[in-house]
Amino acid sequence: MDERSSEVDERSSEVDERSSEVDERSSEVDERSSEVDERSSEVDERSSKVDERSSKVDERSSEVDERSSEVDERSSKVDERDSNSPLPPAPCPLPPAHCLSNQPPIKTVGLPLIILFGGPNASIMVSPIREAGRLLISTV
Repeated sequence: MDERSSEVDERSSEVDERSSEVDERSSEVDERSSEVDERSSEVDERSSKVDERSSKVDERSSEVDERSSEVDERSSKVDERDSNSPLPPAPCPLPPAHCLSNQPPIKTVGLPLIILFGGPNASIMVSPIREAGRLLISTV
């Protein structure tokens, strides 16, 4: 019986050793599992941030599309208005090389009087009253 008892003791010690190895490996697996869980939670957080940013991009894209359609509508209205304008553009009095636009001439306000009666010439202005009979009106 001593032999069997010693065999049982040996096997029992082997089982204990293997059991301790299994416990160690189990603790390693638990550690790695916790690391995986932590990384998984980080990935979930990043994924939620990406989803939020994606939704913001989608919202801004829809706003840009709306504004673009508004601009297109306004542009078509301007095109209609231009095509329905009653006056054609004034022809350019200069040769075609000098005509850079089809805009009508600029209308001036107040300048026809200066054109009609003359502008400053050195420091003396020409006056219509002088021509009407007064001797001299000096303006500076």
